[in-house]
Amino acid sequence: MKDSIGIIGRGMSIQKIDKISNKFDQYIIINNFSEEIKVLKKYIKNKKGIHIVNNNLNSLGSKSQYEYLNIKTVIGSSFSGVGKKSKNHWKTIKKYNLGMSFITLPHELRNIAQDHEFKIFNTGLISIYYSVMILNKKNIWICGIDFYHCEYYSKKALDIYSSKGRHKTDDLKTRIPFHFIKLVKAYPKVNFHLATMADRKLFPKLNNLHLV
Repeated sequence: MKDSIGIIGRGMSIQKIDKISNKFDQYIIINNFSEEIKVLKKYIKNKKGIHIVNNNLNSLGSKSQYEYLNIKTVIGSSFSGVGKKSKNHWKTIKKYNLGMSFITLPHELRNIAQDHEFKIFNTGLISIYYSVMILNKKNIWICGIDFYHCEYYSKKALDIYSSKGRHKTDDLKTRIPFHFIKLVKAYPKVNFHLATMADRKLFPKLNNLHLV
């Protein structure tokens, strides 16, 4: 399974983790997972984890969570090295004293983020691109990414039903699936296995896209 990786988001479809957890030994988990860990822990505890976080300090896990899951690498979603946006992340990780590393995104992803058509570069898409372009994985197993078509698993996540949240979510419902499909088409030799609760009509029939 060295060519496989799991991508774990925060959507309701994390409840499908049991359908894919035996397909990978390494995974990327996205943002704060304090509630989600209750569902996930028995499926990922003995696997190798990477944590990709946004610029909000609350997106980090706790010391006990990292220790329990044996996560050794946290990746911030910026390109400038440990700068102003990620300095507090680095300080927190260092304070945990678990021998962890905090890094930022490699320059190979910069062109993707700066693509004039790529209006949203969120942690879910970052994780998938990172798996394909940097880790060179050939089988991407995804759950917990519902493309803003379902609620988050945790009520502590973004309130998509607030007036501001709903407006943002309505926009992302179209743009995130578009860019995901664009990514899948760009890598025809990579198999994307998607366990999602989003409407299956969102996804065209592609030889390398498999709905679980």
